[in-house]
Amino acid sequence: MTGILETEGLVKTYRGVRAVDNVTLSVQKGEIYGFLGPNGAGKTTTLRMLMGLARPDAGQVRVRGVDPLADPAGAHSGLGFLPETLSFYKTLSGRQTLRFFAEVKGLPRERADEALALVGLAEAGDKRVGEYSRGMTQRVGLAQALMGDPEILVLDEPTGGLDPLAHRQVKDLLRDRNRKGTTIIFSSHILTEVQELANRVGMMRKGQLVAQDTVDALRSRIGLKGTLVLTVQNASPSIAVEVQKMPGVDSATLQGDRLSVVCDAALRFDVAKRVEESGGRVLNMETKDASLEDVFVTLAQGGAVR
Repeated sequence: MTGILETEGLVKTYRGVRAVDNVTLSVQKGEIYGFLGPNGAGKTTTLRMLMGLARPDAGQVRVRGVDPLADPAGAHSGLGFLPETLSFYKTLSGRQTLRFFAEVKGLPRERADEALALVGLAEAGDKRVGEYSRGMTQRVGLAQALMGDPEILVLDEPTGGLDPLAHRQVKDLLRDRNRKGTTIIFSSHILTEVQELANRVGMMRKGQLVAQDTVDALRSRIGLKGTLVLTVQNASPSIAVEVQKMPGVDSATLQGDRLSVVCDAALRFDVAKRVEESGGRVLNMETKDASLEDVFVTLAQGGAVR
């Protein structure tokens, strides 16, 4: 194992069900790693074992080469963690809550004020956490994870419950931390967010890590084709029929003057030529690669990578 965060052959069983089944993953120093999977796929259990909060039945976990169960202090030094479920003392204010975490981490109390400002809660810092909205509570959780400028961030659904503005602010914050060298692994159900942020993704399904690579590489390995959208003058159903006949074309759908063709990337100019030969005139042509959502759905439904 060579990554800054690693598991090898990780297994965890609950009540006879393998929540995590022989998972080997590696997060490299300085990258953002997106952790995906349907509900119940084993993401949270894997992250909890990475943090030493759950003991694996088999396999190994290493954080910078340190076993978090054997040496929790060594593994957790310079690491920030945001769990999926947050539980704070409701009678404490946001500021008091973060001062508590600052003391636990051996940091000056002033870091609590800095963290509040960082997540946009400076003006609400003296309000009781029990009066916070879900999104505000989530930001307190993120603030405690960020305190101390950790080298590694492990975040389970970091943008859950956030409004669109706060969602964007958190994404910008994570990008900024990563540019400064922080390694980040995060789970999320917001696939566009993962596609925007992650250098690589890992996909869990029924407790197993079924894929781990860049989005572009997974698209290629699964064999997902992109979509070519042509704006066609003199468009007619017969043009779509002729394009549909071409080898390597999965579908050709005409809506008004727009012809959408799912095909191999290498065929795109041949498709345009066929349109012209069939009586149409191509006014515009754009391509849409298969998205991370397409990759996710394919793998979640049992698709395999090559």
